Amino acid sequence: HTGATVVVNRSESAEGTVRAIQQNRISYVKLTPSHTKMLMGFKGGGEPLFPEVRAMVVGSAPTTREERRAARRKLTDNFYEQLGVNEAGLLVMATPADQDARPEALGRVVEGVEAEIVDEEGTPLAPGEIGQVRYRGAGFAERYLDNPEADARAFRDGWFYPGDLAAIDAAGYL
Repeated sequence: HTGATVVVNRSESAEGTVRAIQQNRISYVKLTPSHTKMLMGFKGGGEPLFPEVRAMVVGSAPTTREERRAARRKLTDNFYEQLGVNEAGLLVMATPADQDARPEALGRVVEGVEAEIVDEEGTPLAPGEIGQVRYRGAGFAERYLDNPEADARAFRDGWFYPGDLAAIDAAGYL
């Protein structure tokens, strides 16, 4: 749609992945934390490996504050983190500015998603209080196919409950 080229990297090595990103002048890279760790083991110079990458986005599992800092030093300063689940989509995104402002957070709840922290009865808690995460948004799944037990656990009153405990502060950071 935008005229961009998609490159599917089939390399299982850091060397092959680095070569693919650099030779193809890739500007947007999507990785898992395990791919990020693999790239962190690549022997490079003191400068970031990918200074021209506009966005390197890691998702599927959270990374630690130290892992994000190290990735920004070694790989690219344009290191983003996102977190969500297949059933309900993206919940939070942490830009480099978010990582600097709130290094302890996983990210800020993304636009178009309504998220709350609730107690065991489903009552919303105050900002900063730890409880169950629930969220919803346009286009999210509403149930599992032919699995009423899983539906009862995860989908209630239009909300998706991923089963995680967290807090959301007043600025919307999880």
